[in-house]
Amino acid sequence: MVDTNVAITANAKNHMSPECALACQIALDQLMKTDRLVIDAEWGIIGGNYSPLR
Repeated sequence: MVDTNVAITANAKNHMSPECALACQIALDQLMKTDRLVIDAEWGIIGGNYSPLR
């Protein structure tokens, strides 16, 4: 399971450094290549609390 903050940081949508954003991008890329990644396409889990991901 990956916290939504990883995706938010990967998109540089918060106050984290560019280095941290790149680390999150690399981690998500590796996850998508080696494991299964489930997307909450209907926003049923994430809901409105994570609008930076939209």
